[in-house]
Amino acid sequence: NPASKKESDVRHKELREVIHAPLLQALTTDVEHVIRNKSASQVLITAMNISNESPEQSAKLMRSLAELLAQPLDPSTGHIVTEEDTIEDDAEPRVHPVDDESGHLALRKLFRQDPDRVKRQEQTLADTVNNLVPENGYLAWAKSNRGAFVLVSLFRAGVESVSERLKEEFKEVDLTDG
Repeated sequence: NPASKKESDVRHKELREVIHAPLLQALTTDVEHVIRNKSASQVLITAMNISNESPEQSAKLMRSLAELLAQPLDPSTGHIVTEEDTIEDDAEPRVHPVDDESGHLALRKLFRQDPDRVKRQEQTLADTVNNLVPENGYLAWAKSNRGAFVLVSLFRAGVESVSERLKEEFKEVDLTDG
């Protein structure tokens, strides 16, 4: 705006401050849809990149995303395993975000933001996910190509407890084809 007396940087900062928390709140309410939608996931990635501006709302979004990722993955189908799966119904199976076309790319980008959060001593998505994924849950992720790439990004997130757990879970895995 050429008529504005404020510097461009100041205007941008003020706009971010006003919109960031409500945006994170909106993303949190439907995180499953957001992570699977190519355009919406880009908004999520960008909003989380400045998560330090709304730490409380960012923590809620991370928790919501981690709860989604903690759901069991059926490696043979790439779907989320739910209790309803035992009942015959017409419900469409839900693809796990780790195995989803858009979801896995978004997760990789989100985990790549964690080293900066570690430097700022903030809560990380990697640690939040790690606290909720059940024991040996990562093994199911590793059985798909997309899941393996997500695990590499998770490992590279720079969170010591996450790296240690991944090393421990995969220590006994036989990687031979025979």
